[in-house]
Amino acid sequence: MEIKNGEITAYVKFLQKLNLKSRASRGRTKLIKLLQKKIDEYNADIASLRDEYFKKDDKGNFVQENGTLVVKDGVSVGEAQAEADKLTNENAVILLDEYEQQIKAMYQALDEYDGELSGTDATIYDDLMEKLEQAQK
Repeated sequence: MEIKNGEITAYVKFLQKLNLKSRASRGRTKLIKLLQKKIDEYNADIASLRDEYFKKDDKGNFVQENGTLVVKDGVSVGEAQAEADKLTNENAVILLDEYEQQIKAMYQALDEYDGELSGTDATIYDDLMEKLEQAQK
């Protein structure tokens, strides 16, 4: 399953809100753990970008002016932002094989979910269902 780095946290928050039971709940918990690993990787990559593009003082703290990080000499803010945007829009690949049975149970529970969804939750639900369907093929 693939999800853009910048969207993973929204998926986790959505999954945490759902009322699921038994094996479906376990599937959700396993999926959240897998997603959290990708969030951790993304955060580490963002930290590396900050180290690469922004100045630090003698104590290793980022230099700020008016609450904004100061870029290193020879680097533009636009360049740093472009790299961060690329990273945010990259797809994280989540391998579901290890928890196949629990994920299937969660998918079935989501497919039969009778709670009301609207706005962002409805969009995430639809996208998640499509991704899970593709992953099962």
